[in-house]
Amino acid sequence: MSFLKNINNDGENRVGEETPLLCNKRKFGRLKSVFERASLKIILSILKKMVIFYLIFFVIVFLISLILYIGKKNISEAYKVSFNEIDVKNVTKEGLNIQVSGCVDVDYSNIKPMIIKNLWKGFTGIVGNLRVYGFNLNIYLPDYLEKKIATVILSKIQIDIRDQHYTNFNETTFLKFDDSMVLIELFKRFCEKIFYDIKISREASFRLHFLYFLIFPVSIGRMTTIYNFPETSLDKVFDMNSLVIKDSSSDFLNAEIQLSTKIDFSISTYLPYLTWNVLVSSCDETKHVKIAKIKSYFFYIKSSKRLNITLLSRITSPNNELIDICNDTGISPLNRIVSGYFSKKHLYIYMIGDISETSMESYVPSWLLRTLTTTEIPVPLHGFPNTKFIKSIKIDKFVMKNNKEDFIYNSFWFPPSFYGIVIVKIGFPGAFDFYINITHIRLNIELSSDGIPFLKISQNDWISSTSLRPMPSILLLKTKIYDKYFKILNITVFKKILRENILHRTNNIVFYIKGNVSLKLDSRLGSFYFQKVPISGDVLVEY
Repeated sequence: MSFLKNINNDGENRVGEETPLLCNKRKFGRLKSVFERASLKIILSILKKMVIFYLIFFVIVFLISLILYIGKKNISEAYKVSFNEIDVKNVTKEGLNIQVSGCVDVDYSNIKPMIIKNLWKGFTGIVGNLRVYGFNLNIYLPDYLEKKIATVILSKIQIDIRDQHYTNFNETTFLKFDDSMVLIELFKRFCEKIFYDIKISREASFRLHFLYFLIFPVSIGRMTTIYNFPETSLDKVFDMNSLVIKDSSSDFLNAEIQLSTKIDFSISTYLPYLTWNVLVSSCDETKHVKIAKIKSYFFYIKSSKRLNITLLSRITSPNNELIDICNDTGISPLNRIVSGYFSKKHLYIYMIGDISETSMESYVPSWLLRTLTTTEIPVPLHGFPNTKFIKSIKIDKFVMKNNKEDFIYNSFWFPPSFYGIVIVKIGFPGAFDFYINITHIRLNIELSSDGIPFLKISQNDWISSTSLRPMPSILLLKTKIYDKYFKILNITVFKKILRENILHRTNNIVFYIKGNVSLKLDSRLGSFYFQKVPISGDVLVEY
């Protein structure tokens, strides 16, 4: 029993005793717990200090930003933008392609108060060069109620924003028109030669990225000039594209007139009260004769790219000035213009507009009104010179005759008598299908054989004639030209030709003719001429 008791006591003693390994583990656990608590305290202390630091930092930044934001107008006084030139490169329907050059001057002495100045100088001293985005300039006409016409965006400009520096810029950009009707006023100013001192708005701004949320407007107050604007001459503003006669009657013609500008922009408006005056050069060619008034019943301007003006009008009858004779010459203004076309002269009619005061009931652009009422627009009648009115002119035949019995003998010794049959065929477009008649004819032609002229028809006066109208658009003249207008240029050649043909017992001879024919016509518009219309070809001579 005592033995068992001793064994038990020994076991209890072994259990109660600690080994070195267990002791070390226990100590390490206590140290770890202490270290974790100390680390946590340190981290919490650091975090607390960081929170306080960042809080103070953000408070300071917020206060600085607030001060700078409140003082942004003061800061803007340090930046002055001036322009050397605004050069218009191209005009499109949307706006202008322009090249803007100038400089940004920096002078911080203009910043007040001192705290804002020092804060901003400190910031810019750190930043130095800065790429500026969104440089927006609002352009105004100074005397047009300060209404904005466009915004210029210079998207990327790198400037030096430090004290006492300036940066030049030369940027090509696009100026989009906000109001095309205001653009008309701009063109008016330019056409009146007073297109200068275009105001650049003080509302313009560029964005300085300070923490990416501050915007500092820049003062832009200089008056500048726009240079090199396209198409500076008023007489080059309009092109007359076409004048188309739609239909006609005995009293009037309906016309569609198409005008366009050489400047590309878009606008639409109505001008229902416009009257066109159609002019031609007068007798002295220094003044104009009003030949018609075109009362427009519909007039509109519409364009997708170029300014097009379409006029649908009724041309009323002209006055007598058009057909009055110039200084007893037998030629009237109408004669001159019609004859000139067939003589290949570049003659024009002119158009000038007249708008009554009642037209102001609807909007009429002042520049257009002034242009239409003060500018004589030359109108080449496109296609008219190429219109083949004269379908054909031919000498049908010449007939040599002699009333004496011995025709052959007398033909060898005396010039025979002649007459020529001339046929003229004229065709007119439907638009000109009103009363017209050929009243006189004049010839100037030569007959040749083997290249040698031997006979000439020369008329210095007009031969009366009467034309027929076999068809509504055809005018036909057949007349005789008698021997007093004939002149034998080479009697030897003439008799040789005659002898050869008599010996060969032929009744006719074919020769080559070359020359011109002039016609005098009469119509409701008065008398006019086809002067010296060239003719050439073979002709039959009978005897």
